[in-house]
Amino acid sequence: MKIKRGPGRPKGSKNREYAAAVEIPAACPKCGDSDLKALPISARLKEISGVLRDGYAYRAIRYQNCRCGCGQYVTVRTYLPAEKK
Repeated sequence: MKIKRGPGRPKGSKNREYAAAVEIPAACPKCGDSDLKALPISARLKEISGVLRDGYAYRAIRYQNCRCGCGQYVTVRTYLPAEKK
């Protein structure tokens, strides 16, 4: 049984623009594994704004305590982006 589909995308329509984002996952300094398990009720949010060396503006920093499979405890620091003007 063949499924009937619509005519598809109209001719001459433009491609959608996508913004690219790069995310580098946190890794264990001891073994290098990036599969970290977050500890319950361990996230802290520090409301402080600034700009990183590469020009990334942030409004807050989130600290999350995690544990690696090798037993190492790691604090992951995440910069939350500032609102665009």
